Amino acid sequence: LEPGFYEYRSLVTRLAELDELRVQGAAAMATVGVLFVRTSARSRQMREYRAHLEDPEALGGEAVHVFATHTRQQASVRDHPRLAQPTVLADPGGHVADDYRRFVAELVERIPTPAVAG
Repeated sequence: LEPGFYEYRSLVTRLAELDELRVQGAAAMATVGVLFVRTSARSRQMREYRAHLEDPEALGGEAVHVFATHTRQQASVRDHPRLAQPTVLADPGGHVADDYRRFVAELVERIPTPAVAG
């Protein structure tokens, strides 16, 4: 999610769609969380949206996990689709690649380990 009004409205719509699918029994999905992308940690907008999403009352009684990690802006990221490579391969030493590696570590901690039958 980029911190912005239209991005937030889109998130709210997607979360409502997922809730409806769960109510109908059509999907057994859960939201893992929100990752802020292309933004600075000093961004007032990001801090405000983070606090809003973490407030249980903001989205109908359930807080949304917001990952501590966020990806910063990097001009060279725009070239990666043209190079047909993801950021972490096109510029593995860049700060955005570092940000994504930190995010993956945080994501792995958040995802429950499935029970092994047997």
